[in-house]
Amino acid sequence: MLILMIRDELAHLRRSPLIQAVLAAIALLVPAALLASVEHVQAMSNLAISGTAHLAALITGSVVTASLIADLQQGIPILFVVRPMPRAHFLLARGAGMTVVLLAALGLGVGCMLILNAVLVKAPLDPVAILRGLLLARLPGVLLAMACGLLVGVLTAAIPGGLALFLLLTNALIIALQIGAAKVGGWVGWGPATQDWLLAAMTVAAAAAMVLWASIQFSRRSI
Repeated sequence: MLILMIRDELAHLRRSPLIQAVLAAIALLVPAALLASVEHVQAMSNLAISGTAHLAALITGSVVTASLIADLQQGIPILFVVRPMPRAHFLLARGAGMTVVLLAALGLGVGCMLILNAVLVKAPLDPVAILRGLLLARLPGVLLAMACGLLVGVLTAAIPGGLALFLLLTNALIIALQIGAAKVGGWVGWGPATQDWLLAAMTVAAAAAMVLWASIQFSRRSI
């Protein structure tokens, strides 16, 4: 049932012209870094991927927050929770749908950049470093934003206040996790590479905890 609900979310997102435009913009922003001069391509590529991933994370969480609040106000979840399935499936499908399409757009952009560079530009890019950065920094950040969106969407009742709280919570958590990973890594003498893995693990754990919290709160909420 959860898989079917995620497919429904994906189908709904594909029919939205606004989401289509956002996905196209995200997919095109990363390859645009190849327009820089050869000596600056690596730096511009890192900047483009970092900025685009952060944008994808904010869009993911914002859409999840606003859509959840709007659906709860209109009573739409009652159409799902009266069926014999866990309430959490509604939240998981909403978060997974938005996360999948934006990560797919980001992955398409990075893939196109690497292919175009290998075929045409031939700048000294490091694909391993780029993919490692996506895995350890960008993907966990998107998951964290999605989780914040789910939690805030369940706990708040107004879209403007919910979006403001989402932005505050997401950015505060990102900063806190980065400081925490650096502190722990410094105490035990870990290098930057190991600290990156620690930060990724802490970010995913924080995201999972917020999804669980959101599910518990949603199960207790009258609809």
